[in-house]
Amino acid sequence: MSAMGEYIKLTTAPVRVTYIAQTYQPEYLALDVSAYDSLELLCVLSETQSSPVVIQIWGAMAPEGDATWTKLGQFPNFTGSNQSWQLQLGAPSTALLRWIRWGIQVGSSNTITFFICGRGTKR
Repeated sequence: MSAMGEYIKLTTAPVRVTYIAQTYQPEYLALDVSAYDSLELLCVLSETQSSPVVIQIWGAMAPEGDATWTKLGQFPNFTGSNQSWQLQLGAPSTALLRWIRWGIQVGSSNTITFFICGRGTKR
């Protein structure tokens, strides 16, 4: 792996979530990040009908139901469409778990479209 890291995608395409106040990425779509010591993630919210929108990153050693997941970090609140935020996870500030997935909370029922990508690096 190069010193610049490897490109990763937590969402393989833009994700559209409609009329759900809180939801999580299905476990079968979680990303195995065990090869990395740190992650630099970029979340782009291209559409929202209300604010704020909270997008979090959750981690688990073995995804076996919602109770096994721990919140690793959170992007700053999105207050409108066409916004992007970065989030750094892992060394030296927080430990990574083997699997990551996204979770969303919105202030009211809403339709949002977003994607999350970034890079994973080793020391």
